[in-house]
Amino acid sequence: MSAADQAIEGLLRDPAQRRLAVLLDGLAAELRACSPVATMEDIPARRWADLWARAVLLSHATPQPADPETVSGRLLILGVDLHEHATAVQAQVHAVLEPQGRLVRASVTAAKVDTITDQAVWGLFSDHPVLMGALAKNLTLDVTDLPLVGGDLRWDEAKAKVGELANPFTTARVQLAEAVTTAITPLDRHPVMIGEPVLVEGYTVKDGAIHLGGHALAVEGDLPRSTACIGLLRWDAGQWSLRPLAVQTKSKTTHNGDNALNPGKSDAVGVLRERAGRLLRK
Repeated sequence: MSAADQAIEGLLRDPAQRRLAVLLDGLAAELRACSPVATMEDIPARRWADLWARAVLLSHATPQPADPETVSGRLLILGVDLHEHATAVQAQVHAVLEPQGRLVRASVTAAKVDTITDQAVWGLFSDHPVLMGALAKNLTLDVTDLPLVGGDLRWDEAKAKVGELANPFTTARVQLAEAVTTAITPLDRHPVMIGEPVLVEGYTVKDGAIHLGGHALAVEGDLPRSTACIGLLRWDAGQWSLRPLAVQTKSKTTHNGDNALNPGKSDAVGVLRERAGRLLRK
């Protein structure tokens, strides 16, 4: 694994290869953490095979997607999903784009170290104050001429500005059922990539699952005393599950992005930046 760092550093220098570089960096970190693999009780062979196969596909010249279309309008945010790894973190925002009524995603990514965890990761997105401000304050976003590929907006802070207040649950109740989903690009057509925003109401929670209409749906996390939930419907390990993005109770509403402008009491990012600055000044 010692030779992986040099290869990853070379890939990171090329913006076109950064997606591959981050994937390989994460895979290498997992393999190091599990060494020696021969002593593991349960080897995640399927996960590692999927990651390696995806890396191979990314490293080969594949047909380029069609030129991105350019969209403008108002983004009504439904919620944000944090994808966190020891060496990287991504905030993926799910929203409805008006006036087209389309479901879109806007993602921002940052490199990290394993000591930055929990709420502290929000401090890594300080270069995206417009997006983070909209998340933390439940505001709409007015976007102009943003490229859209396969349902993913190529986020550009300079082309967005915050708008008015918008309750995600109101957006979900009024628009989510009629919102149009963009076809997924071929490279992303894998069950683990499924993440469909849904609104669930009138359920009961028991034994880590939502019970509604005689059916049970596993929940990733707790939903104590909640009356409604916006979440991502996912498929993994042979079953459907719900990953909450926002939860509503009789007294309040909470969202995954409530702390987007407040990284918590422990400013791990600030401490590390200060230490790095001291080292550079020496």
